Amino acid sequence: MDFKQSEHLVRIFDFDILHLEVNTALFILVLVVVVMLGLNLLLFRPILRTLDRRTERLETLQRQAEGHRAEIARLEREHEEGLERARAEVGRVRQQAHAEARQASDAILLKAKQSAEETLRQALAELAREVAAAQQDLTQSAARLAESVATRMIG
Repeated sequence: MDFKQSEHLVRIFDFDILHLEVNTALFILVLVVVVMLGLNLLLFRPILRTLDRRTERLETLQRQAEGHRAEIARLEREHEEGLERARAEVGRVRQQAHAEARQASDAILLKAKQSAEETLRQALAELAREVAAAQQDLTQSAARLAESVATRMIG
């Protein structure tokens, strides 16, 4: 189509040196549409698919991370509960060992006390025997001395 045949089109498409014809405009429009379709098909769609897959993967990883955080929190609670149970068990064992040690020391002290009392009784009995023997010896010595003095005085 020649735009020069129509007065109206001449005013629209006549730019002095640069004359735009309808065929050229249609060709450029078709070329732009073909380039856009080609870019869309070859560039934009793969990039958008990659971005969508990346977004999906990030969401999946975030869900997994939340699951891992929940698992870590659960394991941390279990660990704390285990520590509390262990501390309670250690406290119970410590008290039991303390009670047993106290009973053992009380038994040892009681044995030592009984042994000391028995030793004291034996020592007192021995002392009483020695006192009795010393008294008897002293009595005999006094009797011999008295007899010796009497013999010297009489005699």
